[in-house]
Amino acid sequence: MARFAAFRETGAHRATSRIRVVANPADIADEWRLLEETGHATVFQTRAWLEPWCEIVARENRVEPVFVLASDRASGAPQMLLPFCRRREGSLVSIEFADLGASDYNAPLIAADFRPTQTEFATLWAGVRAALPAADILRIDKSPAMIGEAPNPLARLSFMSRLALGAWSVTLPADREVYVRETLCARHRKELARKRRRLGASGALRLSRARNSTEAVAMLRLLADMRRERYIALDRHDILADNAFRAFYDNLLTRADAIAEAWALDVAGDRVAILFGLRHAGVFHFLLSGFADGEWAAKSVGGIAADMMIAQAIEDGLQTFDFTIGNAPYKRHFGAKRRDLFGGAQALSYRALPQVAERRIRGSLRALLLPPPASPALDQWK
Repeated sequence: MARFAAFRETGAHRATSRIRVVANPADIADEWRLLEETGHATVFQTRAWLEPWCEIVARENRVEPVFVLASDRASGAPQMLLPFCRRREGSLVSIEFADLGASDYNAPLIAADFRPTQTEFATLWAGVRAALPAADILRIDKSPAMIGEAPNPLARLSFMSRLALGAWSVTLPADREVYVRETLCARHRKELARKRRRLGASGALRLSRARNSTEAVAMLRLLADMRRERYIALDRHDILADNAFRAFYDNLLTRADAIAEAWALDVAGDRVAILFGLRHAGVFHFLLSGFADGEWAAKSVGGIAADMMIAQAIEDGLQTFDFTIGNAPYKRHFGAKRRDLFGGAQALSYRALPQVAERRIRGSLRALLLPPPASPALDQWK
């Protein structure tokens, strides 16, 4: 795949915005830092997440970063940053978010005061498309309705639709007892207490965070070992079986600006569960877990570990425990509520027209089966 120019600019809407497209994120480092520190972003578009992604995952998978920056033409202030990438998939070249299965949410970084109308953003989006390097299809997936407290402008684009896949999170009170009493339903509250007593009969329970990067990486290795046979048996894709992603997660745990954490649940000194997640902006994002088999498989160590991790998040003063994407029923047992995700695709060449048409037909049929949106209409976001 041919490299595109390290700097491109479009004059499609000179009156309002300037759009740059760069292959090297260092070229827009100052704007990225400013948007991250003063605007709105999900944890998966932070420098701490995407810098190692570009350095390790993108390089190993022969993927090209495509960072799209929109700035106010009059002041030069950054308005929006789209961390895309370009890759070949079969006969098509696609532009999509820097993800490849690692990021749970795909959204732009936006300035705190960036609130374009739907019409204004449609015009801006036309400029973005005009500035992109040559490709056949543009895909957006797993894009949340909100970025922090701000509406996600991508969700309002005409080709985007609500996905069956949702994200699930728990709003945490300041007190653990309040959470147990008011967030958990009576049946699951009793069930969780029963499972905790049963596991406690095997010995003292202890949840602990890795004390340093060396211990954290060792925990991640154990987590991968715990998952391996179970994922093979279930014929499920295991991201930790990929060397590039393993190196990526290792890097996350060893960076000076580490947002990643590894936690272990021990029972009477036996390590029975490992949890891996990200801590950012008052939220713990629960990403990966592994559990011991044998006698522990029937003792609900996964549910107990999650419950203890929620208790730890409350103790640490976090506002949200995010179970992230996936509609697994167990998340509702902990009081998690669904947040809608959006996705869509646009053809950038005639070769992608059949794929885009098929996706839109599937999306239209799926919309007939989905329940009403969990949030207010997009024009009425709070």
